[in-house]
Amino acid sequence: MARTFLGRRDVPLGIRNNNPGNLRPGDKWQGRTEAGQAGGFVQFQNMAWGIRAMLIDLSNKIRKGRNTVRRIISAWAPPTENNTDAYIRFVARSMGVDADAALTASKGTLFALASAIAIKENGKKWALPSEELEAGWNLMPSRTKKVVAAAGGSAALFFIGLGIYFYTRMS
Repeated sequence: MARTFLGRRDVPLGIRNNNPGNLRPGDKWQGRTEAGQAGGFVQFQNMAWGIRAMLIDLSNKIRKGRNTVRRIISAWAPPTENNTDAYIRFVARSMGVDADAALTASKGTLFALASAIAIKENGKKWALPSEELEAGWNLMPSRTKKVVAAAGGSAALFFIGLGIYFYTRMS
């Protein structure tokens, strides 16, 4: 069963909203709560739905040409709200890739991106466990998974994402 943090004041807003990527309203995401948003960000029924939305959003960005960490994070965390350059450096370093290296929308890449973004948005205590990434993945439409599978890409990035998880749990 997917975890939920709705209503908890002792956790960061992204976690409290079950939205570890702090996605803003705009798309009519499945799994939203009745309220739909809180604190300016989408609110999901549980973490799996929030992770699903992140994975789909990241996949769409890559497929539409935002296929580098720099391009993705520049859209995800604009300079009007964030220190975008530091965010880009953090995600690229976490993934072990150059910020301008072309990425594919593979499962491993999406998991590594989502893991790094969740840590940057909420703190290292809130790294995404692999079982929650998988739960979000399992909620994705099969047509999206087929496109992601066709992208192939580096399975090593999946293990980098897991490395981020274990690093944050041990430090």
